[in-house]
This record gives sequence, structure tokens and C-alpha cells, in this order.
Amino acid sequence: MLNDYFHFSCSPFQNTFDQRFLYLSSSHKEVIQALLYFVTEKKGFAMVSGDVGTGKTMIVHSLLEKLPQTVEPILIPYPARENIEILRFMGRALKLDVDADVLQLFNRLKAKLEDLHSSGRQVVLIVDEAHLLPVDALENLRLLSNIGLTEDTLIQILLVGQNELEVKLHDKGMRQLFQRIDVNRILSPMNLQETVQYVDHRLKIAGSSFEACFDSDCKDKIYRITGGVPRIINSLCDNTLLACMNKNGSKVTKRILRETYRVMKGDIIPTPEKRTRRLLSNSLSQLHYKSLMPIAAAASVIVFFAIGFTGLRVDSDQYLKGSTHISNAPKDLTGEIRQEQAPTFEAQRPNHSANQATDFPRGEIGPAPAVTASTEAANRAEAEKPVTVRAPEPETATQAPIPPGSQGETTGASDYFKVVVQKGENLTLIATRWFPENPLAGKRMILSANPYIHDEDLIVTGETLQIPKKK
Repeated sequence: MLNDYFHFSCSPFQNTFDQRFLYLSSSHKEVIQALLYFVTEKKGFAMVSGDVGTGKTMIVHSLLEKLPQTVEPILIPYPARENIEILRFMGRALKLDVDADVLQLFNRLKAKLEDLHSSGRQVVLIVDEAHLLPVDALENLRLLSNIGLTEDTLIQILLVGQNELEVKLHDKGMRQLFQRIDVNRILSPMNLQETVQYVDHRLKIAGSSFEACFDSDCKDKIYRITGGVPRIINSLCDNTLLACMNKNGSKVTKRILRETYRVMKGDIIPTPEKRTRRLLSNSLSQLHYKSLMPIAAAASVIVFFAIGFTGLRVDSDQYLKGSTHISNAPKDLTGEIRQEQAPTFEAQRPNHSANQATDFPRGEIGPAPAVTASTEAANRAEAEKPVTVRAPEPETATQAPIPPGSQGETTGASDYFKVVVQKGENLTLIATRWFPENPLAGKRMILSANPYIHDEDLIVTGETLQIPKKK
């Protein structure tokens, strides 16, 4: 239906691994060249990491088509969590009998790899979605790489996964595996120019072009919404073309882009906290303004009287504790009121050697009941005792250390400092840099400090984030 309306020869924005639609950005080209070097030079380990939807699996399929004929690739698209299952998968790919225990299967694989090496062939094991592997499975892969002769490597291992893979390998317990990685690349999102070229490339494969389907002022909007992530670009463009067809339009406009993005965001299932906040916001917006006026007025009156009563009570209590009634003050022989010494307060402030005394305020709030002479003397003695009030020690806020070369900028007395998102960075990498002890908790703190981020996968290069300071 969509292809007929826009005269497409095929669907241009399907999320498939069709190599006709492969567009190589500068980052994609660099990663493919590095992987070809890894294979041809017979390096032991390589790793490619990147955010969700940046095209890692597409790069893997492109690499498979470019491998020399002497290479025997083994692709594990979804790794098993048990070591025995990984060995069995490799054994089936090499046409071995896998009905054996781990030790027997390991010996059979070693013999097969030595035979292939003697015949001039090399085996490359590619593990996609490697971030799902537990630590013990990654350690077993390291032990598997120990199979080899002194001068050559019998098996090469390529790990491909999301940014969590890099975080996992940076752990101190994984340093033996991380030190063996010869080629390590991060697949970054595309910039503005590459994003437009990516859309135009896919439309040209389908028999059209960017200018024929989108207004020119849509370029910046597409990049700002998608952040240059190919999978999000495909989804947005496909939905905007559908919306344009439903409106009987000839081109996608900026308005259609905004409306489509709003609908796509509405399809996202919110977390319980976001859902509660959204339901509360919708409920309040449905109430008429006039219906809230009586409630607001009544609440204001209640709060006013509550504050007034509380303040009067506090002032009265302080007065009764710290002052002497004038009506009951002792008099001298002439009948005039004799002034008593007011209690003193000794305030201790930080970094001051001397204490400062201040006079306590006097005043009369009404007549007091009669007291006996002994009671009066006791009250007078109690009032003459100096009272020492110590000011609380000021808390010293510690600022989180800023790594060398970062783009962080502190904000003075605030509890946050600012960081500018660099090319290739995402929320997981930023949380790992500033909160290496617990990146997941750091990620949640960054999201809390930047409430305008509705989708953690949509942060744009050049965007400024608030990073909470460590307490």
C-alpha cells in the first residue's frame, strides 16, 4: 500500500540485514576496516560495541561477505549462557559429533582446528549480542583462545555487543580478557549530514529520493529526533510516510514529523512512576479552572491560619522561657521597677576564636499569676544563668572528581555539574565514566537529574547534561 502510493519498488525502511540498504558512515567504514585487519593479520581477540540500533549486526553481515575464501566463519547470533552449549554450537558448525562431555568436546575441537590450520584455513568465531554472556562464559572464551600453536592462532574470536559489554570487560576481574583484545572499536551514531545521506540512500534503492519524499526543512528535525541512530531513523521515516499517505500529501512536512513523533512516543509503555505522573497530569488537566478556585481558596485560608497559629505559639513559648514579666519584676524602695540582667547567648561560629554575646529581646505579653518570694528568687536565679547556643557546623559538599580531558563544567554551589555529550557517547558510557563503581545506579541518577529525557536512547551530540555530584 505504501509502496504503491509513493511508487517504491520495495520497502525502503525495513529493519532487515539486506546489504543493498547498507550505508557506510565514517564510523561504519572505520569499524569494517579494523575488522578486516583483525582477520587478515590473524589477531586473537576483537571487540565491537555500540548503542542499541547503531547497526552492529548489519556490520557483521557485511564483514561475512568480505571475508577471504580461506576463512571459516562461525556466527553465534544469540549466545547461550552455558559453556557446553557454545562448544556444541561450534562443533555442529565444524561437523563434529557433539554428544560428549566438556573435556571430550574440547579435545575434538582442538583436533579439528589443528587440521584446518594445517590445510591453510582459519576459523573466526563471531559472537553477536555478547553483552548477554555471563562473566564465566566470557572467561571460558578466553580459555578457548589458548588453543593454538606457538607461532599461529588456531581460532580468532570477535565479540559484538551493546555498551554494557565494554562496561563488563572493564571490570577488574575481567582484566585478563580485556588485555588480550587487539582490536577494540565503538560504533557511533551518524551526524546530521550522514543521517540525511542515509535516508536518501535507502529511498534511492527503492526508486525515489529524499527531495521527492521529504521537505528540505525536515533534515534537522529527523536528526534531532533520532540522534543519528539507523534503527530509529527507519522507524520514524516509515511512520511519517504512512501519516503523509493518510493525509493524501505528496511530501512529509515538518508538522507531520512532529505529529508522528508524538504518536510514536505515546506507543512507549511507561514505567510505573511515569505512568502515575502521566495519569495524574491528565486528570488535573481535565478539571475546569473554575472548579479549582473554591478548593484553592479554602486551602489558602487553612494554611494561613495554621501558619499564624504556629508562629504565635512558637513566639509565646520562646518568650515565656527567656524573659521576666514586667508586672512581677522586683521593685526597689522607691517603688520603681528594677531592671534585671537579661540572659546571654553565646553563639559559636566556625573559624572564630571569640564568642559573641547578644541581648535577648524583652517584652510583655500580659499579666502573670502571683508567685511567692521563694519562687520569684528561683526564677530570677534561673534567668541569670547564661545560655549557650552553638550554631551547627556547615556541611562541606564534596565535588565529584572530573577525569582529565572531559567536557564537565561545574555549576558552583549546585549539587550538579554540566557535561556536554560528545560524538559516540551515550547515557551508559557517561554513567560509566562518572560512576565507575555502579554505572546502573549512576544512570538512574543522571535520568533523575535530567527529567526532560523521556527516552534514554535519545541523547544528542552537543547536548548538555546535569551530572549529580558524589556525596
